[in-house]
Amino acid sequence: MLGRVLYMAGWLVLAPYMVARLGMERFGFWSVLSLVSGFFLTFDLGLSQSLARFIAEHRAREQVADRRGVLTAGTALYLGVGIAWAVALIAGRTYALDFFHVAAAHRGEMSAAFTAAAVTAVALCAYTVAGSVLTGLQRFDLWNLISIIVTLLQQVLTAIALSRGVGLAGITWWQGGVTVAGTLAAAIVARRLDPALGFSWGAATRTVWARLTRYSAALQVVNLGVLAQFQMPKLLLGRMLGLAAVGRYELGYRIGFTAWTVPSLLVPPLVPVFAHLEAAGERDRVLRLYQVASRYLMIASMTAGAGLVAFGPLLLRAWLGEGPGPAARTAMAFGLLIMVNFLTTPGSTIVRSIGEPWLEARYQVLAVVLQLGFGLWWIPRFGYDGALAALIAAVTLGSAYFLYLFHRRFDWPFAAWVRATVLPPLLAAVLGAVAGHWVAGALAGQAPARGRALLALLAGGSTQVALTAGALIAGGFLSVNELRGLLQQARRPADR
Repeated sequence: MLGRVLYMAGWLVLAPYMVARLGMERFGFWSVLSLVSGFFLTFDLGLSQSLARFIAEHRAREQVADRRGVLTAGTALYLGVGIAWAVALIAGRTYALDFFHVAAAHRGEMSAAFTAAAVTAVALCAYTVAGSVLTGLQRFDLWNLISIIVTLLQQVLTAIALSRGVGLAGITWWQGGVTVAGTLAAAIVARRLDPALGFSWGAATRTVWARLTRYSAALQVVNLGVLAQFQMPKLLLGRMLGLAAVGRYELGYRIGFTAWTVPSLLVPPLVPVFAHLEAAGERDRVLRLYQVASRYLMIASMTAGAGLVAFGPLLLRAWLGEGPGPAARTAMAFGLLIMVNFLTTPGSTIVRSIGEPWLEARYQVLAVVLQLGFGLWWIPRFGYDGALAALIAAVTLGSAYFLYLFHRRFDWPFAAWVRATVLPPLLAAVLGAVAGHWVAGALAGQAPARGRALLALLAGGSTQVALTAGALIAGGFLSVNELRGLLQQARRPADR
């Protein structure tokens, strides 16, 4: 939680300063540069999660040779993909600048920045491998600590570089250097935790390669779906409307992704529990946990999503001092996405845990195709809002398809799940958001200053949370004793 909060808060604080120092056009290109790492992580063949899973499995079984084989094969694949990606980016940087209609005055700077981002992607390969190893060794605490330090250093150095007038290329090189340092730190820590872990070409057998690539292939398709949901609008907007539109999308995206973090924090603990119960043949307990997890995820996601829809413009006013506009509409669109997409999260966690990730991958393929098709159709007709509509429509239809597949696969009644698990938190969240919006609007007035907007936002958000919780408790969906029990469990020692 601390890592997520620091990452989000740091970039939210830094973004207005970057816009002021760089201008919206150059800030938009910086957002495009983030696509370089975003695309790489999307097209990493699913290796980061595969490495973590198989290292954990072989370590639990004390299979040293297989552990070394997975590390060797995974690292070789990762570096191969990273180097090929970097070479392709450097070779095609001129076409990329043409694609985004970069003005002649900025082409030199942005070409150099594009090259720096491509080289940094190779460093990101090694960084991701080191993180996957620590995750596989189940030392999330150490990996998160290293990630926090890397993030803070990148943000501080970026602020310093901007204050000194360093261009986009310099900022990117500085961030790449911090990534290399983080990689070395993670590698040293992993070596001390597992001295037997190392590289061995002889241990990378055909069986190791086959298992690694089969599982990774499904996760690669899933990553494409994530790309479609969040990053494809940048490409379409940059091509059809210009880099300023990308910058506006980036600002709204930052707020939306921050809200997305709240329910996301509930997800990681589910994976090992689902996997354990399925391996033990306790399908009834899997179903019960699915229902319980769905309840809490629906409460968190519906509350966060409805709040983002209700307070999107006010958030932009308090953050940047600007009112309703493309960035605010983007934030509100992400609120709707949160409410829709998290319907699939409990089910997708199950299919990954029990070794059936292709069930999730099929719906991500549909989302990718729909996102591209709708975007190419609607952006020329409706402009910026066409990109947001394409994003929402693709995610909604893809999520509906997955829910149909999932409930049919496990023969769990879908309508009953919606009535009992989805509708109560949805209605409570909407009620709270409407009341909170009214309170915030009454306090803010017309075109409020940033300070007054922040106070109105706090009052409206508090009203929303209080009414949502009250409605859930009054309707019997939650109880005070249940919440008290959860807090007591959270205080137990970790070894219990």
